[in-house]
Amino acid sequence: MSRIAQKLEEKYNLLFKNYDLEYPLEAKRINGIIRASLQRFLKDSITPAIYCNGGHTQMLMADFMYDLKKVKYLVDNYAAGEDAGFSIIKDKELEEKGIDAVVLSTFKFREEVKRNLKENHPGIPVLDIYDEFEKNGIRMQADYYYTSHPYHNYHSINELQREIRAAADAEKPEKLKELEGLYKKLIAKYIQIKDFKTALVKVREMSSYIAGCSEHADADRGESVCRRENACEAVRLDVEALRKDLEELYELEKQAAACVSEDAVLMLCLDALRYRDLSKQDMPKLKKLLDETAYCFNRAYSFSTSTFESLVPAYSENGDLRTGYYEKNAVDREDCRFIKTAQAQKREIYIYGDVEHYIEGKNINYSDTAQTATEKFWDFLIDSSDENGGLFYLHEQYESHFTFSNPYTEHPIRSEGTALLFDFLPMKGGHLRTDYKRQHRDAIRYLDDVLTPFLEKLSCRMVLYADHGTLILDQDTELSEVENMEYICSEGWTRIPLAIRSPETGVGKCDDLISLMEIGPMVISLLKKENYMETSWRKTEHIKMARSELYNPDFRFLYGMIGKEQYLQAFECFAFEDGCKLVVFGNGYTELYLQQGDGDIAAENARKKAELFQKVRDEVTVCDVSKIDFN
Repeated sequence: MSRIAQKLEEKYNLLFKNYDLEYPLEAKRINGIIRASLQRFLKDSITPAIYCNGGHTQMLMADFMYDLKKVKYLVDNYAAGEDAGFSIIKDKELEEKGIDAVVLSTFKFREEVKRNLKENHPGIPVLDIYDEFEKNGIRMQADYYYTSHPYHNYHSINELQREIRAAADAEKPEKLKELEGLYKKLIAKYIQIKDFKTALVKVREMSSYIAGCSEHADADRGESVCRRENACEAVRLDVEALRKDLEELYELEKQAAACVSEDAVLMLCLDALRYRDLSKQDMPKLKKLLDETAYCFNRAYSFSTSTFESLVPAYSENGDLRTGYYEKNAVDREDCRFIKTAQAQKREIYIYGDVEHYIEGKNINYSDTAQTATEKFWDFLIDSSDENGGLFYLHEQYESHFTFSNPYTEHPIRSEGTALLFDFLPMKGGHLRTDYKRQHRDAIRYLDDVLTPFLEKLSCRMVLYADHGTLILDQDTELSEVENMEYICSEGWTRIPLAIRSPETGVGKCDDLISLMEIGPMVISLLKKENYMETSWRKTEHIKMARSELYNPDFRFLYGMIGKEQYLQAFECFAFEDGCKLVVFGNGYTELYLQQGDGDIAAENARKKAELFQKVRDEVTVCDVSKIDFN
């Protein structure tokens, strides 16, 4: 470990010791144990089930989606029907459904459920992840994701900040002790997620309140007031020491960013960030930085509307639906040119992508844990301090992606589900249940504040992009109010920020169409220290986007409910320079959208559709071109 990395780690650990703060669990080890246990347990299973359907299961499925991809059933004795694409059954139906393995998904009721299964279904093996923890010397006191998962951390921060506002509004000196405890917990949470910038803001808030407490001391100079003032002074001294230590650590972290080798290459993917989000209004700091230091592409599009269906073809440079690339959750390194280039150059490769790897292969360093954006950037700075020219892939997942969890939102944040459309299920309410627009604005504003100060310091080569955009609607929106194109590939879903920063490519802007399929050549140009615009850029009059057929039962139910079954089909969408979009579905049906904003549909314009189709005919892989209907 380099000297600066060692210094960072030492100063960080001292904060917990010196100020008696709660130390975070080792999330990486916890997630590694769960993944290994699931893979081992489900290896030979044909029809596994998850027992219990609640928040714990939502987290488990979100964190280990592909390790649990065989699961079709949730066991819940108090519910029925379907939830998030899974059939809900009662435990008496286990044998009837042919269940051959049960993953236990509860901490609180685990012993009770295990006894029940042992008595009534002795032939079905059961996996309790908490037993696996104990085998590895970890005794959990709560659900595995507590104190470590970004969703939980942001929820805890949100709750603490609302409690602080409620207590501070009273403006009573006797609230000092309560506020001191709340602020201590809050500051500890920010330190746990390695957001020292915002931790400093909260330390200063605490200091201001303490000063105000002294100023509002009772006019009666009695003993009780003296005790209160002495308590204020003791707290103030502690706060001042903490403030100084945090300032030193934050400055050291920025210094580490400035020390990253200029030969290193950083791939920074901000999940689900829309092109329109990178604006002077919403992300002014990052916008200014890129305008002044990078080459920016103003008409960039993702390849699809979800992470894997966009990144797998982009990283493998294969957009042929006939190859079934959408069935994979990662690209093999042998199918990824920029990984092979980096390894040929003897570069170390680091991927910070939570429990999902996106690229699989030997000699790649994986984070293997769910982390906030600030935690990932900390790990990047630690690792890069030991490398003269590594390839670093940092995929930010929780802030800019639905449900946009973040510390800035004041109302209670919601983090249920993986897509906004789940709110439209009747059991969820049938309309958008919260102000996701505000939650999203808060989230990207937070990213702007905490990431840009480090990006400003970096001198390494970098490409910044998003895997896709996102759908954001007004609170209380009904499903029937959603525009047709939002079910396919609207501007909000697919138009993304894309910028490359290197001395070779320089500073500039490009208003021509470009696809995320160019990410491979871009990274290779950075690795080889070449000017991308001279070595790889090719102007095109159209780009292709695609999505496989939707099989999620909830989506199929929703689309059927409002007569939108057509949009469940696999499709390819061709976007042209003039803003037109030609959509070709798996059954040969076509639609034409005439405006870039996706507002005008011209389904009846057979001549225009046929004209555009001739330009893309050789690229169509979603169906037999002889079956295409222009009417």
